[in-house]
Order: sequence, then C-alpha cells, then structure tokens
Amino acid sequence: MAAALVAAGALALVGCSLGDDRKVADVTLPELDTTTTTAPPQRDDRRGRGGDGEEAPPAPVWTLQFGGSGDDVPRALSSSDDRVVVAGSTTGELPALVEGAAARPVLGGTDVLVAHVDTEGELVSLQGAGTPADDVALGVAPNGAGAMACGSTGGQLGSTVGGSLDLWCGLLDEDDTLAGVVQLGGTDSEVATDLAGDPEQDRLYAAGRVGGLLPGAQDPTGRGLGGGDAIALRLTADGTPVWARQFGTPMEDASTAAAITPDGDGIVAGYTDGDLGRSSSGGRDAWISRFDPAGRQRWITQIGSAGSDVIHSVAVAGSAARGTETFVAAGTTDGSLGAGDDAAPPDG
Repeated sequence: MAAALVAAGALALVGCSLGDDRKVADVTLPELDTTTTTAPPQRDDRRGRGGDGEEAPPAPVWTLQFGGSGDDVPRALSSSDDRVVVAGSTTGELPALVEGAAARPVLGGTDVLVAHVDTEGELVSLQGAGTPADDVALGVAPNGAGAMACGSTGGQLGSTVGGSLDLWCGLLDEDDTLAGVVQLGGTDSEVATDLAGDPEQDRLYAAGRVGGLLPGAQDPTGRGLGGGDAIALRLTADGTPVWARQFGTPMEDASTAAAITPDGDGIVAGYTDGDLGRSSSGGRDAWISRFDPAGRQRWITQIGSAGSDVIHSVAVAGSAARGTETFVAAGTTDGSLGAGDDAAPPDG
C-alpha cells in the first residue's frame, strides 16, 4: 500500500507493507518527526502471534518526499503493477529531475501537479499544468493505456471555457504530462471531484458538483434541480464524455466519490441537504447511487444522522455478481450513525 501525505509544505509518499490479515501500518512524516500507527481493535487471537496475541506492525518499505517552492498537496492516487500516480496541486515552482534542465514555473495561483513514482519509491517524473487562473487535479484513475486525471480550472485548460469554474478530464501521456484535456462548463461552477476506472474496461466514471446547468446533462430523478447539484459522467478511455447525469434537490447536493463495478456499472456517492434518496435525517445526509453503462440510475440510497454526514470515498467489495456486491464508503459525521441508519440499496 502507498499513501500520499502532506509534510511541511512538500509531498511525502510512503510505501507500507501490510500483514496478511491484520491491517496495521506505520506512517511517518519525516519533517515533523511524528509517526501515526493505524490498527483495528485488538482481538483475542493467539494463533502464532506470541503469548499476548499481538503482532508487530510492519515498517514502511520506502518513504519519498518531494515538492517545489510552494505548497504541494496530493489530492488523489492511483496504482498499478509498476507505478504509482499522484495528482494534486502546487502553488510554486517545480524542480527539474534532469540535471541542467530548467525548473517549471508556476502559471497561476494554483497549478495541477502530477507525479509518477515507481514501486521502488523512485520519483520518475514531476509535472505541472495550468493556466493563469487556479487549476487543481482532484481525481486520477487507470484507463488501460496509462492514467487519466480530473479536476477543476478557472481558466482554459481545454479547448472551451464555460462558466467561472469548469470541470476537466485529461490523459496523462507516456511522459506523464497532461494531454487531450476535455473541459466542460455551464452557467456557473463545475468541478470533477473523483474518477474511477478499470484498465480492463473501456470506460471511466467521474463524480462532481455543479452550481448551474451542465450542457447536455439529464436529470434521472425528475425531481428538478437546485442551486448546487450532483453529477455523474461516463467517459471513454480517451476522456470523451458518453453521457452526463445531473441530479439533486432544491437544496445543496454534490457527488464527491466514484467507483466502478466489475460488470462496468458506476458508483457515485456524496452528500445532500435535501430529500434525495429518502426523507432527510438531519442537516446534511450522505448518499450512494448506481448507474449502468447506458446512464440509467439503478438506485440511490440516503444515509444520515441528525447532524452533518458526508461520504468522501467509496469502493466496491465482495462478490462481483450484480446485486450481491458490498459497497464500502468512508466519510465524516458530527452526529450519531447507528444500526438504523444503514438503509440497504434495492436489488440491481
């Protein structure tokens, strides 16, 4: 496992090995001289783990810290058999990795940052892209030929400009530079917040939020649209949009996470301040929805407490057969999510 962290204004990438059945890892921030250990609750399990039933946590395999002259923030990570791709943002000049080459200057307030690290922890490339406005990468995923990133731009990162803030998706070429950027914008602000793909499938799914109307988008719920809505997009492997679905309530809604199922459906998750999947439980509820490759919304379920609940990431687990998968989501709450809040999605 590798995790991207922020340490003292630079990026720190840590490679950790995990035990077979005890998910324990140490993560060290070198500049801050601190270590965080993550572990599940202790079990009364003494099978080959010593007299007290405990197992020593593994040490990091490698640690890599890199960055430029400004603030460098990792926002997303994608891994394959031979590399790790980190996408995020930078506010400063990025150093050249080739001796004698010029450093890459910052183009705007915030630029897109993309780094390629091999499985031995060596920094292979460090690239940036941007406009005179603010640009950021918020998602990255494999696409068969390599990887694709997505995010938001306040300028013209692609061929067209929509509103004050547009979403974008772009390929990372063999040099890990951003190429073939597709920029989508409507009447207000649009952001692509996450991206999910499968190297074996010719499709990707993006999650995001819009402040106005996204051109060409459909509303699968038929509930009408509010000031801030969730969006789900299906993209081809080269970033071409196949369809876009904009959905929400009269209140604030957004999709913040995406995943892809083994049979090619898209999972998006996020938050709502209204009644999106059922009656609201409180101020802000979490939700998860499933779309098929044709853009049909199979189901949507809303989960919440009396407080504020937001899903930040989602993954598919369990059986690959449709209707039997398990969807694991992580997020935040300032309320109390109990057993009665885990409404199951309908079959299919």
